[in-house]
Amino acid sequence: MPKPPDVGTTDALKKARKIATIAAVVIVVASFSVFYAMSLEDSVTVNVMYVNVYFYSGNSLISAYVIQYNHDTLSHDQKVTVPFEVNGGKDGITVNNLVSFTPGFSEVSLSTKSGLTITGAASPSATYGQAINIPAGETVTLYITFITPQHNYAGNFYANFTVSPYNKLP
Repeated sequence: MPKPPDVGTTDALKKARKIATIAAVVIVVASFSVFYAMSLEDSVTVNVMYVNVYFYSGNSLISAYVIQYNHDTLSHDQKVTVPFEVNGGKDGITVNNLVSFTPGFSEVSLSTKSGLTITGAASPSATYGQAINIPAGETVTLYITFITPQHNYAGNFYANFTVSPYNKLP
């Protein structure tokens, strides 16, 4: 069997190998430390959360709004407000009340820039506030606001509201 060639190594090569080995070990240890520290935090890092708002008339889904909410970190008990646009359509709509939302979230509200607000507490039966009228053909910016759960949560949020035909104000 032939003998492998003898390749001489220089001191510089040996030093470079040692430095590379030490750097690799430091990177691995630092990575484990970062992941361990993240697991001890009270916040969950989520880059995208989908906020789903559904409008129902009776048992029929009238419209669905899926808003992509980009953020760095969501902590527990953090207040989040996400804007989205709603068009009144051909006849206009009135948003009446909050029916349900993702369990664990609290103080869910839907509001307008002018201050009309529909709010629900920990239970949808605690809904109160003014109905929000959206006239036919008009586009209104609504703001969905909620407080994140008291525990770590990684996922999407949904809220269901009832709507009726547009209520013309006197």
